[in-house]
Amino acid sequence: MDPIDLLRDVAKSFSTNEEIASTERVSVDITRLSLFREAKLAEARDKLQDQIRQRDLCQESVAGDSTTSERTQHVHELEREKMRLARAINDLEETLNATQAATSKLNAELELVEKESQQPIESAVENDSSAALQLKLFRTLGVTFDAEKPEKYTKCMIRSNTTSNVATLDLNVKEYSGFFITNYIWDKL
Repeated sequence: MDPIDLLRDVAKSFSTNEEIASTERVSVDITRLSLFREAKLAEARDKLQDQIRQRDLCQESVAGDSTTSERTQHVHELEREKMRLARAINDLEETLNATQAATSKLNAELELVEKESQQPIESAVENDSSAALQLKLFRTLGVTFDAEKPEKYTKCMIRSNTTSNVATLDLNVKEYSGFFITNYIWDKL
């Protein structure tokens, strides 16, 4: 047999149509798989891009939230400062009102004292009695005695205008000098 015939017989015994069809199917499957893989890669890229966009939006939101948080904190600080100032103003107004009331009360007392102090001095000057003048002066200062005449004084009561205390001094004690009594009275006023 001739080698060419042999090759023809061998070629006839082989069915190449099936192999060609299989090769074409494999080629089509490879193409299909390649397209499927490219579609999946494109889908994965799209998902990745979406994730990147969402991340960027979240970062912007967080940055915006920190700015908003800072603004909110600043507003709260301003509100607290406003409340502190309102309380301070209210306290100052109360203090001012109390001071004005005390001032008007003290002015009224001053006028009353001036009227009272003028009357005893005028009446004492009219009577021309130095003992009466001294007695009126002592009473104006808040010092009172237990008798009307200086010879009969046994006790002296001293009212302090600053502390509202009343101190007494026994004048029957012979060891007290006039200097001591005077200093004691002035110290208690």
